[in-house]
Amino acid sequence: MRELVETVENRAVGEWQASFIFFNRTFAHTDVYNAQKISLKSQSRRFVTCGSPIQHPRLCAEDKVMLRKSVAWLIAILILLTRHSCRLKVISDRRGETVESGVNHLFAVLHAHQLASLMIAPQGMGVMVSRSKDGDMVIPALRLAGFHAVRGSSGQGKENRGGMTALHKLAEFVGQGHSACLTVDGPRGPRGKVAKGIAHLARQTQANVIAIAIVPRWRIVVTGAWDRLQIPLPFSRIDVCMSSPMRIGDDESLEAFRRRIEQMLFETERQIDPAENIHNDSWRRTFRACGKLDERDRVPDAKLPVAKAG
Repeated sequence: MRELVETVENRAVGEWQASFIFFNRTFAHTDVYNAQKISLKSQSRRFVTCGSPIQHPRLCAEDKVMLRKSVAWLIAILILLTRHSCRLKVISDRRGETVESGVNHLFAVLHAHQLASLMIAPQGMGVMVSRSKDGDMVIPALRLAGFHAVRGSSGQGKENRGGMTALHKLAEFVGQGHSACLTVDGPRGPRGKVAKGIAHLARQTQANVIAIAIVPRWRIVVTGAWDRLQIPLPFSRIDVCMSSPMRIGDDESLEAFRRRIEQMLFETERQIDPAENIHNDSWRRTFRACGKLDERDRVPDAKLPVAKAG
């Protein structure tokens, strides 16, 4: 009996000692964690880099990059599947006038229509993509669709993120007999205000410019975005309206040609999508000059078209 009691006491002491050691290590690790956390706070660091002994709940930089790339390729696959399910309806096609003359053409597209343009653009077309995070998300989709992507921006000054270098590369591509497409009011807007990038490219390549509006009839409009980005839904009908080819004059300035492209792009969108056209910056500046901006601003946002078969 006494041996049994001694055996039980020895096991209890052993378990108690093991528990004491475990909790001692735990509290020691916690003290180190808190000390390092206080040290980081004193140095005004907002996050911890990879490889740190502190298990911080936020994602490290490498994880964020990998997550962004994974999401970009997932979006690319969805865009490719949506592209094959959509139907195209061309309301006006003026490309024949340019092709017959043997002159290349440049498409001027609104930033809001960039996803819709992926649904209808032919393979091999040159595309300028901004160096922003939004541009990083579009690159995989362009590669899957077979486009020639050039990184840059159509902005000028401090907002020019390698824009002129990208324009020169795109000019070389167009000079080889290819066409190109530019989102002329990106990457920051305002909506519908055309930058001078496409005017520079037109003068450098002597190509004609065609303003094009691409409107999906089944869509999601991101009303909180500056460009009111339009996301085409699967099995949607894509309506396309093109302007007459525009060519920069010998004595025409870049600013004058830019305004001409802006006005033509405004008129082209108004023909097939007047509900979204009222958010265009050109429209607002026109009515501000006439003193009628407040009256038109009270026009409610148009409802999305009801999805109908056929």
